[in-house]
Amino acid sequence: MSFQQARQNLSIIQVAEKLGYAYNKAKGQNKPQFEHPNGDKIIISFPNDSSQQVYFNRNGSDDKGSVIDFIKNRLSQFSGLSYQKDMDGVNQVLKQFNAIVSVSTIPTVSNTFKTTEKQIFNLADFQIKKFDVPHYAYFISRGLTAQTLEKFKSHIAIVKDNAQEFYNIGFPYKNDKNDTVGFELRNLNFKGHARNSDKEHGVWIANFAPVAGLTRQVFLFESALDALSFYQIYNNKYDFSTAAFISFGGGIANKQIDTVLNTFPQAKYFSGFDNDVNGHVYDYVIEKRLNPKMDLEVKRVGEELVVKSKTAEFKMPLVDFSLKKVAELMSKKLQLYITKSKNGKDYNEMLVALKAMKTEKKPERFYRQ
Repeated sequence: MSFQQARQNLSIIQVAEKLGYAYNKAKGQNKPQFEHPNGDKIIISFPNDSSQQVYFNRNGSDDKGSVIDFIKNRLSQFSGLSYQKDMDGVNQVLKQFNAIVSVSTIPTVSNTFKTTEKQIFNLADFQIKKFDVPHYAYFISRGLTAQTLEKFKSHIAIVKDNAQEFYNIGFPYKNDKNDTVGFELRNLNFKGHARNSDKEHGVWIANFAPVAGLTRQVFLFESALDALSFYQIYNNKYDFSTAAFISFGGGIANKQIDTVLNTFPQAKYFSGFDNDVNGHVYDYVIEKRLNPKMDLEVKRVGEELVVKSKTAEFKMPLVDFSLKKVAELMSKKLQLYITKSKNGKDYNEMLVALKAMKTEKKPERFYRQ
């Protein structure tokens, strides 16, 4: 499918509204302005003709172009993505909108705009404040206690982009040199990443061991919120004094995995990814990196997964896939310890559900699959 056909299939407005942008009627209809709760504002030209649509950002940045550019510049705001190259992520988003198209040969911008260079995260572009536990009702609304926030407060910041008006809760992203290379952002009705965050290498790390070399357990999550929730659920039952908690921020890139494995080469790894198809796929991705004997290859064909090894092959419905089932069917021993939420898709949903139940019953032991 050509670039022109891709643009005809999908409107920037449709994608923007999925991400939470809303039309500001006061700014007119010819070139409508769409605004996000995080302060982002975009103008769309040719709103009624997706084949000609382009957008630009009101902040004067190089954030402009076609629907492909709009998606590529906001990949961190889409859930359930796992990619190494930005265009792989774009392809996954297009499939979510039933606009399946190969974008490997699509220009990164339309003819209207010049190609822009990759932007580098600059900490000086942001105002950073220390996290003050009592003042942030967002976490309380998600079931987290002041005691949990106190434990993690040195790994949380309050962040304001100099180009925007709002402060957000920020989880600092670190590379394997311990440099801050971005922020995972959260606030009421908003989640995303700070401008130009290095999501290719950076991860959020909260290490409770005195130094990385003494870390014995590493817990992996899709979001920092899930990590805090997991800690709160199990803290009274397990000793996390030599544990590190990691967030990949939604998608998982190979170089992010490198950052974690290089930082904690001697630790045992526990997966706390979501209890859904993507979470099970992330388990598989991590196991492949941890276990050189894991020779399985998994490929999606429609709504089925085809699993192959050197000696066997079988199919299973996509909704039934889990690394545990595959390992059992293929008689494989796993190196990754797997834990899944028992109430809800992720550990924050589980925490909220447990609080709603108002029960003193302790949760089941997290288990190895």
